[in-house]
Amino acid sequence: MKKALVWFILCVPLFAKTAPLKKGDRYDFIAKDGQHIYDAEFVRETTTSYLVKAQGIGDELVTIEKDALAEPPRAILPGKPRPPRGPHEKWSIAVLGDLRLANGAFSDYALFFPGFSARVARTMPRFPWLGFNSLWAGLQYSPIANSPRRIDMFTLALGPRWNFRWKKFKRADFFAGVAPTVSFFSYTSYSFTATSFNAGAVALFGVDYYLGKNWFLTASLSSQYVYDTTTFVLMHSLSAGAGYAW
Repeated sequence: MKKALVWFILCVPLFAKTAPLKKGDRYDFIAKDGQHIYDAEFVRETTTSYLVKAQGIGDELVTIEKDALAEPPRAILPGKPRPPRGPHEKWSIAVLGDLRLANGAFSDYALFFPGFSARVARTMPRFPWLGFNSLWAGLQYSPIANSPRRIDMFTLALGPRWNFRWKKFKRADFFAGVAPTVSFFSYTSYSFTATSFNAGAVALFGVDYYLGKNWFLTASLSSQYVYDTTTFVLMHSLSAGAGYAW
């Protein structure tokens, strides 16, 4: 009798099926990577995903991959207190090393030079029309030249970012971003010292590859234009580093 009871306990979960979701009802979808979707209206499902309408996105359908969920969808029952919910948004911070390439007349000072950068990003519900679902800020430093003159550059960027995923790369978050920039240049030579602030813009494309729930490796390619009245300044960067998300 005891053996039969143990066998029954072990086998029941194998044959249990998740109750089908009802069209028009609302559910919480808890993701393995922390990018949860709360209070979403169920529309339909396929063998691999759920299609829902999420708050703040209008009538656009959002696809939720079933294998990305940590548990079955939680039904929101009328009149019943809802379970505690964490924030839909997520913060991330990354530190990177850069290899930079200068184009235009600025390459006369230095063609290749190193750099260091830090990025902060916050995911959020997708913005209507423009479609971005994250904001990012970056701070970058490059010692462009050291002999016979010294040139240092600091750049601050702030703008939108578009995060997206591919089914074949479940641990990877791909992103593309643009931002206006402000760059500070410091010039030092034997005879003079000068500084300047220059406006510009940057565009980047990259990927965050998650090693677990929080830690990730990141790599990106970017191009930055710096406005100058006397010369053309365009710089490209290959960056790689690590980050933490919460």
